[in-house]
Amino acid sequence: MHLPPLSRVPALVAVTGLLAGGVTGALAGGALADEGGPRPLPDVAVRYDTEHVVADLADALRAVDTYTFELRLDPQAPVVTGGAERHGDRWDLVGRIDEDGAVSELRLVDDDAYASLPGLTDGFARTSREDPADLLVGAYVDYLAVVDLSRRFEEVRDAVASVAPGGASISVDGVTAQPFDVVVDLRRATGATGERFTSGAVANPYWMLRLWIGPDGLVRRYAEPAGTVEADLTGWNTEVRIDPPDEVTELTPRP
Repeated sequence: MHLPPLSRVPALVAVTGLLAGGVTGALAGGALADEGGPRPLPDVAVRYDTEHVVADLADALRAVDTYTFELRLDPQAPVVTGGAERHGDRWDLVGRIDEDGAVSELRLVDDDAYASLPGLTDGFARTSREDPADLLVGAYVDYLAVVDLSRRFEEVRDAVASVAPGGASISVDGVTAQPFDVVVDLRRATGATGERFTSGAVANPYWMLRLWIGPDGLVRRYAEPAGTVEADLTGWNTEVRIDPPDEVTELTPRP
């Protein structure tokens, strides 16, 4: 699916101060909550070759249960902030934005998507996470999927064409992270990543991800250098809880 810039559609998802020192309070009636300090992090030695790099990153991710994020989709767009919580092999996600008092929120919980979008829904409306009933909500689901690292790793695991250092290290949330450029052959990728090429959204079958990786094997920053997408991933193993809203209606397609 070829997505329009977020600045061209109603604002989705950010919480002022959410990432200052990790999650700092309750978000949207229990969607996200901080109830204690961070738990121990993994210690995965990543092998930076085409066969092992994504598998090792996925191993590090499986050793944690939560993270928070700050997602920048477009220089003119509001910043998306939120969190992720693991349930087995599935990650639930929440994202919000508060733009001049107009608060929008999207929660992806189990197989459902819950959207609260001013001008489109009256409170939270439920739809399918995989096949949303509304195209705009579907676009927002795809935006939030950028920070679903587990799914991204699954889709590109067997499609890595090259791996190379990407420049100088940086500090993200107090952790030194080294950038690596991972080039993906979209013809070998699966899911939505592979569809970037098969759908005709891009003509070049090679797509580069720049991943800033910490000494524990966790991705601390994610970027797509061919575009404007960039995300900081922080708050690893802090207390994040993502629940369905208490009151929902069913989302129906717009005429």
